[in-house]
Amino acid sequence: MSDRIGDIRDHYWLVQRMAKAVGVDLAEAWDKAAIEAEDWAGMVHQCQQCDWSQGCQRWMDQRALDQEPAPPPEGCENRHVFDQLRAMQKNG
Repeated sequence: MSDRIGDIRDHYWLVQRMAKAVGVDLAEAWDKAAIEAEDWAGMVHQCQQCDWSQGCQRWMDQRALDQEPAPPPEGCENRHVFDQLRAMQKNG
C-alpha cells in the first residue's frame, strides 16, 4: 500500500465494480447492517491507497466477460471484507 491517495469518485466506483465482480451485494449488506458508513468509507479509503488499481481494473474488465462471480483477487486491499460479505450472503 502506498501513501498516495487516488480520486475518491474513481475508487468509489472501483469498490462498486469489485463488489459486483465478486458477487457481493453491497445494498443487501447495508440493509442487513453487515456494513456501516464507517466500513464503506474504509473500503473506499483502502482502495484509494492501493498500488494495484490498474491491475484491479484489468481484472474486472476480464471478469466482465464471465457471468459467474469470482473470489476477490489477491491484490485487492479489500479482499478480506469481500470474502466475509460473500460468505455471509452465501449462507443467507
